[in-house]
Amino acid sequence: MVDITRVQNNAGFWEVTWKFEDESFETLQTISEELNYKVGTTIFREGDPADGMYLVIDGTVRIIRKTKSGQNREINTIREGQSFGELGLLIERPRHASAVAGSDLTCLKITRSALDLLHKSAPDMAYMMYQVLARSLAEQLLHTEEIQQPD
Repeated sequence: MVDITRVQNNAGFWEVTWKFEDESFETLQTISEELNYKVGTTIFREGDPADGMYLVIDGTVRIIRKTKSGQNREINTIREGQSFGELGLLIERPRHASAVAGSDLTCLKITRSALDLLHKSAPDMAYMMYQVLARSLAEQLLHTEEIQQPD
C-alpha cells in the first residue's frame, strides 16, 4: 500500500511523507533507480529539464532557488521518506529550483517511464501514487490561492 503519513505546511511548501508496505516498496525499487550522492552534490539545477521525482531513502536534500538579485536561497529541506521533484514526474517543464544533497544521500529516482511500467505491472500501486501526488499538488494550489487572495 502507498500512503502518506503526513502532509504539512512548512513555510509555504507542502511536505509529503510517503509510507510504503514492504511489498510496495520492493515493487517501487524494481522500477526505479537507486542513486547515491555525497554531501554538497547537485542533483539537478533550476532550469534543467525535468525527468522524474525522487524519494529520499536516507539523508537530506536542500531545495534552493535563485532570488531576483541572483542570490541562492534555501527554501526547503527534504528528509527521509519525503519526495522532491514531483512536477518533473508529471509534466515536461524545466526545474523551478535546484536540489543539492544536504548530507550523504540515498534516493530512488522515479521517471515517467518507470511510472508507466508500474502502471502496467502494479496498477493499484500506480493509482495510489497518483492519488498522493494529486493530493499534494492540490494542497499546494489551495495554499497558493489562499495567500494570493486579497483581504
